[in-house]
Amino acid sequence: MKDKITTHPRFIRKLEKDLEFLYVNEDYDSFLVRFNEYESVTSNINLDLIEMFYHILINKKEYESMYQYAEKNFQTKEMTREEAEIHFNMILQSLFNLGMYEVLLEWSEIIVATGESSGITSSLIQFAKHCKEYAAKQIANGTKNDDISEASNEDIDIDKSLYSSNKALVITALEYLIDKKDDSYGQDVYSLLKKETAISVSSMMIIYLKEIEYDAIIEVNKFGETFKYHTSEFKPFETSAKISQTIKWIVEDGNIRLDNEERIEQAIEMFLNISVLWYPLKVPFTPKELAKGFISYTKVLNNELSVQSFYGHVAEWILKIEDEIRN
Repeated sequence: MKDKITTHPRFIRKLEKDLEFLYVNEDYDSFLVRFNEYESVTSNINLDLIEMFYHILINKKEYESMYQYAEKNFQTKEMTREEAEIHFNMILQSLFNLGMYEVLLEWSEIIVATGESSGITSSLIQFAKHCKEYAAKQIANGTKNDDISEASNEDIDIDKSLYSSNKALVITALEYLIDKKDDSYGQDVYSLLKKETAISVSSMMIIYLKEIEYDAIIEVNKFGETFKYHTSEFKPFETSAKISQTIKWIVEDGNIRLDNEERIEQAIEMFLNISVLWYPLKVPFTPKELAKGFISYTKVLNNELSVQSFYGHVAEWILKIEDEIRN
């Protein structure tokens, strides 16, 4: 008799209303207890309540619980595309915050590979691409930090990395050369640049050539812009992309609009990634406008702002870059 009562639609609706009340009143501990009860009596979980559940775990920084819950759902139940998107999103966020980069790379690759055919929203696919790139970079950096002490060109094997088919290794080598201000690979990088098709790699190559003041004619053809200039005519990356001022505004405005350190870091990371892709083109916005745009985009990627609400010149610029990278 008790089982019939607890699984009756009226009882389930009452549980849902109780959960909504607890969430609105920020009684998060009671919500978690009640949510476990709710899950035990129905398999048709209200998606709004799942999002509330995750929001509480984020608020409590219980990222491991987030990952375990999402993974459990994929292992134990069939779900709609909408529910799968919520769990995918939370898996990426939890692994990002836990620093589990190998697992993050695996999940992000799954989403990128199957996302479009599965009808997953483009914003989630794009977030997965960011996570994939970030995880690959962190893994490469971690390997370098573990294996290299007082690294030299011979230790990191610059020659092998620069000519590798693995784009992450090429970028890691370029970042190393930029950090060391090593100008001995200028001719190599310039030659590679002429046939490089990946925008992320070619942009890093131009940043390197500018950093070491390697003066040569660079042909740029991306995002609808085509021109030839000497590297001496380019502004340094940090100046051209308005890095320090924009990060300052992201942190300042993000403390109000995001109120979450991880979200602020995510907004900064996306800003830097987009800025690298755009370089050496002139950034047509002020630092404050850029900060506002990337904060909004962060909220879109975390399902805190609808795609329809993400509009304006900066939004169009960000999506233009993302679309070309995707195509």
